[in-house]
This record gives sequence, C-alpha cells and structure tokens, in this order.
Amino acid sequence: EDSWSKAEESYQPVPYDGQAVLFRAKVKTSVSAGTTFDVNDTHGWERFVTGDLESIEVPGDHSSMCEEPHVRVLASRLRTVLDKVMSPDEKS
Repeated sequence: EDSWSKAEESYQPVPYDGQAVLFRAKVKTSVSAGTTFDVNDTHGWERFVTGDLESIEVPGDHSSMCEEPHVRVLASRLRTVLDKVMSPDEKS
C-alpha cells in the first residue's frame, strides 16, 4: 500500500471556521463520480468549511489539473487569489 492511500484512508476532516478556496477540475472523473455525497460546486466541502467557501474551476481532471498545460491556469488563478488576500506590505 502506498503512502497516498494510507493518507487518504486515515484523513478525518474537521470543521474549519475561516475562508477557503477550492480549485476544482472542469472534467469530471471517477474520483468525483465515486463520492458518497451530491457533487456540486464545492464537492461536499461546505460540510467542513463554516466560513466563506469559494469554488474556482480549472481545466483538466483531478490529476491533469496539476500537470502541463493545465497547471499554468491553476497557478495563475492561485496567484490571483493570493494577491487578493495579501496586504500590499506582504507582497514581494
């Protein structure tokens, strides 16, 4: 058994009282189809995030969104989110 499977099996999410951003894949795969909850824009994370939860769609599927060429779009959208929340003094 690999470390990814072990981590997935042992992960127990707990409520988070803050803002969060979910980057979700545009292409649905068996990862999203095999869930035990209704798949919506937040993929069930609204059960755990009690603050604002923003959902941003990125190209690709669950795996390929982190690979070329899709990762460039993911990085760009992540940069936009980070720029929005950082104060001018913290930007480098």
